[in-house]
Order: sequence, then C-alpha cells, then structure tokens
Amino acid sequence: MTTKVTRQLAAAAVAACVGAGCGLSEQKKPPVAGPSEFGQSISVAAIPDRISQDGVSQSTVQVTVRDSQGKATPGVTVQWDVTAWGDANNNNLLDASEQAFGALIEPSSQQSVTDGAGIARITVAAPPAPSVLPTSEGKLRVTAKPVNGDAMATMNERSVIVVLVPPAGTLPPNRAPIAAFTIVPAIGIINQSVSFDASLTTDEGDFCGDACSYQWDFGDFEHGSGKTATHTYWRPATFTVTLTVTDARGGVGSTQHSLTVTGPAAPVASLSISPASITVGGTVVLNASASTIGAGGKIEEYAWDYGDGTTETTTTPIVAHAYAAVGTKAVIVTIKDNFGRTAIAGGTVTVTP
Repeated sequence: MTTKVTRQLAAAAVAACVGAGCGLSEQKKPPVAGPSEFGQSISVAAIPDRISQDGVSQSTVQVTVRDSQGKATPGVTVQWDVTAWGDANNNNLLDASEQAFGALIEPSSQQSVTDGAGIARITVAAPPAPSVLPTSEGKLRVTAKPVNGDAMATMNERSVIVVLVPPAGTLPPNRAPIAAFTIVPAIGIINQSVSFDASLTTDEGDFCGDACSYQWDFGDFEHGSGKTATHTYWRPATFTVTLTVTDARGGVGSTQHSLTVTGPAAPVASLSISPASITVGGTVVLNASASTIGAGGKIEEYAWDYGDGTTETTTTPIVAHAYAAVGTKAVIVTIKDNFGRTAIAGGTVTVTP
C-alpha cells in the first residue's frame, strides 16, 4: 500500500512540473575522489605500558601510520620525543626530565621511518630507581609525530604513557629521628658526675638504639658522644644541654634541656681597718680574713683599692698600706672564689696632718 501511494505522489509531482514548463535532465555524477590530504591515521601503543623503574626494564613503543583507505603507509619519517615527570622524591626521574631523550636507548637518533607494515618502533628504558619511595608513580610520555606525509599528519602528534613502578623494597622518605634524653640527677652539684641517656630517642617510630649516632653539647663549651654520656661541671650555673641525633640515612634531629648545677654558697666579703685614723705617713692594716664562702668553695683572690689612687691584688687576706696625703680614703676589697664569683666590702681611713 505504501509503495502505491509513493508512486502516485511521484507521478503527480512530475505532472505538476511539466505543467509549469520545467524540464528534466540527468544528474551529473561527482568525480571520483582521490586520497584526502587529511587522510592519514596515526596510532601509538606501548608494550608493556607499565615497567619497573629499575634502570633496566624496557618498553617497546610503536606507531602505525595508515592512509585514508586504511592501508599501511611505509616510508613515513616519525619524530620521537620522550619526557618524564614525577614528584620531588623521585630525584632520578626529575634528572631524566631534564634530559628527556636520554630515556631512549634505540634508535640512537630521534627519528625513525615506518616499514612496509606502516610501523616504526623505539625502545625506552626506565630511569634508575628512586632513592626513596615517591608519593606517586613516575611516568614517561612518548610522543610520535610524522614529519612528512599529508598536512594533517604533520600538524598532529600522538602520545602514549609508560608508567614507572618503583622497585619492591624502595625505602619510604626518611623522617628525621626524634631526639630525647634524660638527666640524672635532675639538679647537679659542682664536681659531681651527671649522667645523660638518649635511649628514648626514636626513628621511624621505633627506638633508635645503636642505629643512630649521638652528639652532646653540655653547655659549658664541652662536648661528648654516645647514646649515654657523663659529665662533670666545675662551676654552678644553669646550662643548656643539646643532643643531636643522626640516623643511618642521614636524618638529623635535636633537642635541648636546661640543667641547673648548684655549688657552695656565694662568697661574702668582710673588711676591717686598723687603725681607722692615722697621720700622714702612717700605715694601716687591712684585713679581709673574715670573708666567707660555702663548703667546697675557696677564695682565691683579693683585689685592693686603697682609695689613694693605688691598687693591689693578693692571694692573702691581710695587707698593710701607708698613706702619704691627708684626707678620708675609701678602701674597697673585692674577693673572688674558685668559681669566678665575686663580692666586695669597704671602709674608710682618715689621714690627718
């Protein structure tokens, strides 16, 4: 039924055209089209597309070029390029990025020509293994671009990604050791042996033990080494003790603690003058022997200022001094103990004509 209606409609259209005076002529066939200048097809594949980043493993990358009829196109020159990228931990791969074509091991040039099957191949080698495990896998991008053939082919390029898998056993990024130590006793005394113990130091979550090296700065310009150490302080003060730990992979961590070292009571100076009044040319005796210091300390020096422009330093607490001019003289003695601490005492001498 449908065919009959279609024929009737077509006959009616022809009759209408004839009635309107239009003519009919045979439609011309288009010329047979030759190959389009945009007719080449390009495909790229990597076998395998995942390789171990061990400096040895390889992947073969091939490009296939076909014409508009799908036939292989031999004799096409292909330009190859290889780039590499990865995160900052993959130092060997970043070096490869700077020398991208260094990943190619054959052919020696950056170009090859398709064979009778329209195929050109290269082999890429994995860069050396990363020193530490990267946070993401590295990649090689291999790009093929025909440099002769039709216009579209020379404008386009095709790429394939070769994923680089870190070798088994690649160490994770090194974390610095966490230095820690104890001090016994917590408050030291001069000339006492103080013990320092870094056994609490950890590295990668475990106690570091003998796998780390330990350096001590005792805060008094003295140093030591070893997981445990002892030190004796010869003067009382508060010292900053620093422990620096280095792990087997070169990671460094440090920490500090304050240590108070006590000593004998500080010196107290005392001065007596006899006589306290003299005539010109007379002599007085200055006596600092009543000066005191705590047990374990020693007064080692007495510095005298006689108040008449003259001074003297002695190791004895008693001196005699003659005055040649009238006036009231301010006398001062400064004592110093074996820890470098000082104290002063003073008095006056009256000199009359």
